[in-house]
Amino acid sequence: MAKTSFYSGSGLQNTEVDTLESYVQEARDWATKLVDPVADGEYSAKYWATDTNVVNVGDNIASVIDVSGNIGAVTTVALASNINAINVVSGDITNVNEVANNLGAGQPVTVVSANISDVQTVATSIANVDLVGGSIGNVNSVSNALANVNLLVPEIADINTVASSVTNVDLVGGSITNVNSVSGSLTNLNLLAGQIGANGDLAIVANNIADVTVVATDIADVSTVASDIANVNALAAQIGVGGDVGVVAGAIADVSTVANDIASVTNVSTNMASVTNLNSNLSTVGNVNTNLAAITTVSGIAGNVTTLAGLSSEVTTLASISADITSVSGINQTDLSTVASNATNVANVGGSISAVQTVAANINSLTSFNDTYFVGATAPTGANVNSGDLWFDTGTNIMKVYGTAGWQAAGSSVNGVSQSVTYLVGTPKTTSAGTYSGSTTVFPAVYDPLYAFVFLNGVMLEASDFTATNGTSVTLAYPAVTSDIVTVMSFGTFELADHYNKTQTDNLIDGVKALALAGL
Repeated sequence: MAKTSFYSGSGLQNTEVDTLESYVQEARDWATKLVDPVADGEYSAKYWATDTNVVNVGDNIASVIDVSGNIGAVTTVALASNINAINVVSGDITNVNEVANNLGAGQPVTVVSANISDVQTVATSIANVDLVGGSIGNVNSVSNALANVNLLVPEIADINTVASSVTNVDLVGGSITNVNSVSGSLTNLNLLAGQIGANGDLAIVANNIADVTVVATDIADVSTVASDIANVNALAAQIGVGGDVGVVAGAIADVSTVANDIASVTNVSTNMASVTNLNSNLSTVGNVNTNLAAITTVSGIAGNVTTLAGLSSEVTTLASISADITSVSGINQTDLSTVASNATNVANVGGSISAVQTVAANINSLTSFNDTYFVGATAPTGANVNSGDLWFDTGTNIMKVYGTAGWQAAGSSVNGVSQSVTYLVGTPKTTSAGTYSGSTTVFPAVYDPLYAFVFLNGVMLEASDFTATNGTSVTLAYPAVTSDIVTVMSFGTFELADHYNKTQTDNLIDGVKALALAGL
């Protein structure tokens, strides 16, 4: 019987109809099937048309076309040398944006670019620019008073004369109050003149001002030491091999600061109007520049010159005592300035001079004491460390003595005959020996080296299975496992009370036996 189908009445046989329908179904699958491959691992047209990547490309086809049209530029950017440069720029994009925001007419970067020769000139004279930047107030003053500068040019010889004596003018003008005080204190001035010279009190104090300052800074300690000098001497007598005392030696690190020139350049930039004004008067400024040192000096002491002009009577008084002033001027200015700038320290030392004298008389004992006893977290080193020296280690709170094997515990680190500490591996805890972090290898413990036993889960480890040398922790040679139990037992050194040795004990027993035999 003929198969009923779309093809009924066409005269086709059943087998032919089946073949045609299979072709139609296969065509449908190639067009619309979404889940599985149609044949031989290949998918339908609808599968590929709805693929995420195809959709994304389709949605961005304008961008794809744009990239395709500029593929040469893309290839250039992709070069290793260029992509590295792009990465560098990207890493500093904040500065790039900052520079870009300062490009354009009137903008700083464009202005600097247009004047790069001037910038290069300034760069080669950056030391002078620094000087100008650091004295920009004077530059502005000169710029704002250019007419006065022009007046100075014909009088440059007189300015040079004043400048050559500017030290004296500075000293007098900057210390006019002191000058007035000197004028009213001639008796003290004459007394001071009598102490001038190599053997004078002033020179002696000035030459030893560093020591005076050190003593003044610690005047309370000096007084304390002086009041207990007998104890200090007693301690000094115990310093050396076998001694029991010590003091800490500390170390101070110095820090250096590096300065750059950008502040001065910025200062010049913000005062460009004044620089431009100077540039328009370059010929006059050139003449002034020849004598710039003298002008800057006079400008810097204008206040002093004005002060002197208003004190003519005091100057006259000074002139009448020129002999005393000459005597004072013979004083070593460095010594005088040193003593004056350390007046408080000098006063402190003077007020406690008896304590200073006491300490000075016993300085050898103090020095010996200081070179023998140290305190700190770092082991002392250097030529002043000798056998018998003591060091209190603040990191471990243990007193140590220096010998041929280096620093060693002076006594037992263990409090009492023995002590132990137990840890559950992996569980942090704080004990008297320190804080355990949960490590599988390192465990805090207080012990004397060679007097510590380590147990893992109750089994005592061999000496080769752990390291115990620093007195503060034990390190396993092989990591423990979480939840293992580690116990460190340490033993302290101790001294027995009076006791009999074997010979004495034997003699005692023999005596008892003899008494027993005698019926006593």
